[in-house]
Amino acid sequence: MGLFRTTRSLALIPLLAAMAAVSAADLQPGLIGEYFAQKDGVGDFIKLDGQKPTLVRVDKTVNFDSVEGNFHGSKLATNFVVRWSGVVKIATAGKYTFITESDDGSRLFIDGKQVVDNGGSHGMEKKSGEVELTAGDHAILIEYFQGGGGGGCKAFWKAPGGDEQPIPTSALAYDKAALAAISWDEAAWKKIKAGGGGGGGGGGDQGAWFYKMDTGPVHSATITGQWPDKNIANKGIAINIGAGVGKEGLKAGVCFDTDLMRYVAGWTGGWLNMKGIAYDGSHGPAGPTVAGDQLFGTSAGPGWSKGDSFADPRSEPFGPLPKNWAQYKGLYLNGDKVVLSYTVGGSAVLELPSLEADGKIITRTFNLAKFAAASTMVVSELPNGAGAVEGGVATLKSGADAVSAALVGAPAGVTLAVDGNRILMKVPAGAAGVFKLALSADAAAAKGASAATDPATLTKGGPALWAQTVETKGAVGKNEGGYTVDTITLPDDNPYGSKLRLAGVDFFSDGRAAVSTWNGDVWVCSGIDDKLEKLTWKRYAAGLYQTLGLKIVDDVVYTIGKDQLTRFHDLNKDGEADFFESFNNDMHATPGFHEFVLDLHTDGQGNFIFAKGGPVRPGGRGWETISEHAGTVMRVSKDGSKLEVIGTGVRAPNGSGYGGPDNLVTVGDNEGTWTPQCRVTAIPPHKIPMFVGVPDLSHVNPPPTDYTRPIYWTPHRIDNSNGGQVWSPKGDKWGPLSERLLHISYGRSNLHMVLMEKIPDAANNCGWQGGTVQMPLAFNTGIARGRFNPKDGQLYVAGLKGWQTNGAKDGGLQRVRFTGEAFNSVSALSIKKNGVELKFTTELDKAEASNKDNYQVEVWNYAWTSNYGSPEFKPSSGDKEKGHDKVEIANATLGADGKTVFLEMPVQVVMQMNIKFRIATKGGDAISQEIFNTINYVPTN
Repeated sequence: MGLFRTTRSLALIPLLAAMAAVSAADLQPGLIGEYFAQKDGVGDFIKLDGQKPTLVRVDKTVNFDSVEGNFHGSKLATNFVVRWSGVVKIATAGKYTFITESDDGSRLFIDGKQVVDNGGSHGMEKKSGEVELTAGDHAILIEYFQGGGGGGCKAFWKAPGGDEQPIPTSALAYDKAALAAISWDEAAWKKIKAGGGGGGGGGGDQGAWFYKMDTGPVHSATITGQWPDKNIANKGIAINIGAGVGKEGLKAGVCFDTDLMRYVAGWTGGWLNMKGIAYDGSHGPAGPTVAGDQLFGTSAGPGWSKGDSFADPRSEPFGPLPKNWAQYKGLYLNGDKVVLSYTVGGSAVLELPSLEADGKIITRTFNLAKFAAASTMVVSELPNGAGAVEGGVATLKSGADAVSAALVGAPAGVTLAVDGNRILMKVPAGAAGVFKLALSADAAAAKGASAATDPATLTKGGPALWAQTVETKGAVGKNEGGYTVDTITLPDDNPYGSKLRLAGVDFFSDGRAAVSTWNGDVWVCSGIDDKLEKLTWKRYAAGLYQTLGLKIVDDVVYTIGKDQLTRFHDLNKDGEADFFESFNNDMHATPGFHEFVLDLHTDGQGNFIFAKGGPVRPGGRGWETISEHAGTVMRVSKDGSKLEVIGTGVRAPNGSGYGGPDNLVTVGDNEGTWTPQCRVTAIPPHKIPMFVGVPDLSHVNPPPTDYTRPIYWTPHRIDNSNGGQVWSPKGDKWGPLSERLLHISYGRSNLHMVLMEKIPDAANNCGWQGGTVQMPLAFNTGIARGRFNPKDGQLYVAGLKGWQTNGAKDGGLQRVRFTGEAFNSVSALSIKKNGVELKFTTELDKAEASNKDNYQVEVWNYAWTSNYGSPEFKPSSGDKEKGHDKVEIANATLGADGKTVFLEMPVQVVMQMNIKFRIATKGGDAISQEIFNTINYVPTN
């Protein structure tokens, strides 16, 4: 990094020193923010001599998350500089630590001395410095520059004996005269078009697709509040409470934490800063952050007490509270209204958040069933705040910041209290009824909230949110070969701006399809027939959390997301879900961006099966925080009451499967730490819970020193990122490939037949071995899920384009249809003590099939280590030399049935075998294929 160029900053030092001596009466809360747009690229601090600011405003704090595009309402997106100046109030003398976290560079001065140097172009990085300070006011200057990409800047401090926290508004001040003396052209700034992308405006000026997408009144994600510190809802539901206020609506929201039954935050003047893998593709950020002006918030802990205790009872700071403490039941939609349903100590609660008085009051309307036991709810806290209850209004103040709460129509005994920096609502045993809690920055306004109306009246279904349907026309493939691909055209151009990156598909009994998307939609498609000339799409649900799996049971839709297994109810039969039931939310979620929850199946007993990835770090190597359910395969009972782990040690299981004559659970995993190449492993019932292969995610101590041998490995060039597995049904509707496992490749956008055989059970194997052979079909996206339609008996594959796929389209739904024509292919593989037996779907030309020169065989191994992936090693070298061993074939013999070939050759246990062949059918048609298989067991007789 080059030297800082500080001419302008140094010129400010006398001014700042003078500002520190300004009388308290002339100081106002916050810092002066001067924003300077630059014509040229900015990669370091620059000279600002003589340059007028593009924008001048007062920022209450410097606590700006990294966003794409518009930097928090400034209309600046790239190539700009910000200078925040004022004084910092020091209550107690001592050594203070100051910290900046920024994307790109930042630095911080106290009384003209540089304390923090966080320069250079980089992502959100923290740097700190220490300084001895006397009690009183000290000049503070923070400089920040933004080049390209995401931009953010935060300033923290740590007082003597205290914890790190954002520098609060109450500790910052600016001189009114200094602000008035700064010359800038406000009229010109108003004419500037916003930079687009992110920013704190919460949706008004953002141009990226994820700001234009209408998710309705809810948006589920890992959501971070502005304060208190580390205020993250791992399972958050942001509720848009401003839509129905005024003629055009207002931007305002609340965020509910379904693990802890608390309100993370309530805010006005914005919606959400969209950031993270499902939005802008960035690896690392946990998810959206609160935009606008936050009115209230709570720390990450139980929102309701058990008795008098708020102590967190969980085994780790993830997952829900015990069900006898509090339990999230789901949410009801009724137009733009959202009613939350949960229990406290077993007693039912309905709650409606709203906005009143043109945005001055945020209200919570309760319907409490009779409380079996007393409980206390955290209404809000205010960092460094204090207060009291006066005239029925509870108020907290901290400097210029304040929050007040009042009850309207509360049952007898329900009261407000102030405890330190928290406002509490106390509910005695036996309390019941409908009432309202109002919150405002103004105490008088809070007391003036309107009377409560019963939220229960909104739980019967309401007006349709997604009344507009979209028609598309599909494309039928040519009937060439045994199987062809038809395209069910997606409604990509839809009135809701929904991005249809499909991650789940299943069918109703009448043949209609339901699909789920990465960004939390469920759509239903009707009109699927032989010709696909008129497909009608209707949005069924939206605002869910990364719904990467979908299953229909008895014509009821279920999805799996990062937060929960959801069951949907269309209460008024208008084709839309009115109640999103939390069927089971026992799994633990962290902020880890790569901790996806993937695919959804039911087993023979009706239990639900899905897999959860490990919290892979950005860049793919190592882990973020590992929770109890990280890297596991899970099963939820048919009634939703119980969750159990049936497999551990999976890294990135983008797909699983269930079925076949042995009722097998299978799970894929993708190359990375402790995963040398992609693999698919079976989990037999008698081995549950079974360790798959990643010791760090085994959840046992000490961790395993060996892995379970999978059914097969797939080399990177064949499948760099696998999807799910699906079993074809019995019968002849899908031709000669009935009742077999199929492997879906997300990375290579293709479909494989699995050739597998049962082997003797052993401690280090899954009871099966086999391999794959690619089907000669092309797909338009990274297919990841497969399901057979019970009405037409054909396979439907759904997928998306995220990363590490060669898929062309953002999303796709296609049908793999049996044409009725011959399908000439290998169909089975079996390892013998002295060779390999291959079976084919058709009779072969004897001369071609018996010519050993028409076959080539190679073998190699991988290294099972903590490294990312593995080279390929020659088994003959003891896995020390890179490369492959060629296997000499002694004879090729065609069996009496004309469909079976035996290749006589030496065989051994190897991680990877490749069998290439080019032969012909009895009718003269060429068969040219490759098998990639794994040998875990060689029979001795």
